[in-house]
Amino acid sequence: MKIDVNHIYWEVYNAECSIHDTVHIGPFTSIMIKAGLVIEEGTAMGPSVTIADHDHDLTNKTSIMNVGMKEPIHIGKRCWIGAGTIIGKGVVLKDDCVVGAGSVVLKGVYERGSVLVGNPAKVKWIRSNI
Repeated sequence: MKIDVNHIYWEVYNAECSIHDTVHIGPFTSIMIKAGLVIEEGTAMGPSVTIADHDHDLTNKTSIMNVGMKEPIHIGKRCWIGAGTIIGKGVVLKDDCVVGAGSVVLKGVYERGSVLVGNPAKVKWIRSNI
């Protein structure tokens, strides 16, 4: 796994976190995990990606920092996550998915070879040459 730990923000609390040795995580990426994270082999991320498997309880009157809903995230083999992408709780990217730079993926299970772009991210096409 190629990670410059001086430029990555990690926050993992009592959760399973499995990142394959061949994964590349770009600088200034934030990974905040409370439910679980799997990133499979050959996946690469550009800089400034945010991955968070939880949100905040906005109804709590004492602190907005309390965790609300949380769901694990799974990123398959050979995925490409573009710079500045945000991936939220419960997202499943199956093998060979591409997420365009600056996209916001907040929910969904995406089939193999999906190409997602936008805010909110939508599948633009399915790669058939893989």
